[in-house]
Amino acid sequence: MLSVGAAQGQAIRAGTQPACGFSALLLRLGADAVGGLDPDPSNMNRRTYAVWWQEGERPRHAGKLELGPLHLLLAGNGAGRLAVPLDEIVSVDYRRSELLVVRRRGDPVRIGNLDGPGVLLELSDALARAA
Repeated sequence: MLSVGAAQGQAIRAGTQPACGFSALLLRLGADAVGGLDPDPSNMNRRTYAVWWQEGERPRHAGKLELGPLHLLLAGNGAGRLAVPLDEIVSVDYRRSELLVVRRRGDPVRIGNLDGPGVLLELSDALARAA
């Protein structure tokens, strides 16, 4: 039965029963797991890759490609070192498991993968966004 009037107002103001429910004081203030500052795994944000490269018809080098904020740096065995400013890159083309980087000045640079599968596609996307 539903009652209307003064009796209902008193029922709403009635005290709670301590044996029912859970106390809000026992709830945790934070989550069980501590979240990291970076939402993506570290390998998704990497900026270095194991590659081989060849500038024009010069000898091929093996080493590391590092994608910096202003340049593409290739460093490897012997005297193999090449820095390509990102504003010098005219185009980036992925074909036949190689990346072809065409520059405003200088010979094109062919880059091949020595790392995991999909690295050159990832790198071509990163270069397209950066250049």
